[in-house]
Amino acid sequence: MIDVKEAARIAIHYFQDLYGDKYPIVTLEEIELLEDEPFWLITLGYAKSELYDLKYKELKIHNQSGEVISMKIRTVA
Repeated sequence: MIDVKEAARIAIHYFQDLYGDKYPIVTLEEIELLEDEPFWLITLGYAKSELYDLKYKELKIHNQSGEVISMKIRTVA
């Protein structure tokens, strides 16, 4: 089982690998280990610069293999 730090590293690396330098600001916002499923949910904030408001992505990572299962837009009210 991967721990919380490894799950966060995987999420950030995956995001940066997909988007490259397009979003230089990437922040770790939320981490949750689902109790009824073997997954971590990781929310990342991202922006083009400090002048932009953060947008959010939620990544679902398998807690045994570390495989990223999904990445979707996360809206924050």
